[in-house]
Amino acid sequence: MVIAIIGVLIALLLPAVQAAREAARRLQCTNNEKQWGIALHNHHDTFNVLPPHGLKYTKGQTGVKNFEGTSALSRVLPFIEAANVSNGYDFSHAYFWGTGSGTNPYYDDLKKVYLNIFVCPSDSEVPRSRRDGDLAPGSYLVCTGSATGQNSRFQPDDVGDNYRIDGTFYLGNNPSNAEDIHGSVGLEAMTDGTSNTMILSEGLFGGVSVIKQSLLLTGMSDSERSKIYQRAIFDYDTRGSDTGGDTGDFDMDMVTYSANRTHTGTKQERCEGWLLVRWGCTTYSGYLTPNQKDAGNYWAKTGSKKIAFLGARSQHTGGVNVCYGDGSIHFVSDNVNLNIWRGMSTVDGGETN
Repeated sequence: MVIAIIGVLIALLLPAVQAAREAARRLQCTNNEKQWGIALHNHHDTFNVLPPHGLKYTKGQTGVKNFEGTSALSRVLPFIEAANVSNGYDFSHAYFWGTGSGTNPYYDDLKKVYLNIFVCPSDSEVPRSRRDGDLAPGSYLVCTGSATGQNSRFQPDDVGDNYRIDGTFYLGNNPSNAEDIHGSVGLEAMTDGTSNTMILSEGLFGGVSVIKQSLLLTGMSDSERSKIYQRAIFDYDTRGSDTGGDTGDFDMDMVTYSANRTHTGTKQERCEGWLLVRWGCTTYSGYLTPNQKDAGNYWAKTGSKKIAFLGARSQHTGGVNVCYGDGSIHFVSDNVNLNIWRGMSTVDGGETN
């Protein structure tokens, strides 16, 4: 009888203990984002702009003008007391060479540096002792905008295209040797108000330790596939025999699209490396409300179109942490109104939130 009573008490206490632990993890995540918000503001105070999130430029190799730089958060390491990590690095060097197929050995050591402040403690799949693919993961993502209409384009199509999306961070482009002045904005660009403009949120790790390249989604239960959709990036280029319309309308229904996917065309890049500028690694948009269970992250490169729908996600109960342009941190519910969420992702959409 005594053993039975003890068993019942443990069963009653366990959910409370788990909830307390998650509350502590969420608080730590909030503190992480707060530190990033302060660092971004310190960068702005020093340089009068927020840091660029990846640029295309020629510096580092002669004659090729299609480089991608490093993430916005890599630029603010000195402002989070991590100058010892970034000292000696010139971030105007590209991370990817040429068409993006090769990486610059200049960053071979830095890309493996693991920092706790880059990782949400609630994400149970983030590798903490092993560097997946020799990359140190990063949970925190900068906001590229709403991804609606033409704003779903995540990067310029050629070196002469300074295409501007509607969020704070985006891939700039510059055909000269200098860093791209079009790749950075100041707080004054947030005419919707800094307290109404998202600059940072979080995502779930989807490296190869979570999603194997040979993974077959066919036959999985809905709940199993839903977990994969949270972390995988569906690749239009490798969609195989899946049917569906082109993405030319830039406004497809992602819930419907991903609910029926059975192919293996996924990328294992979500939150994979904090140094990488790649859209799948270190950015999110407001197209999807947080933690949609049936919607997968998606990207396409069809002709001149390079588009992406990348959601904010977490393992916190009921929502995600978000850092705004004024440096404040708020917990945003999964049930937030879609129009409000998309409005908060833009810098000058004219919305009243």
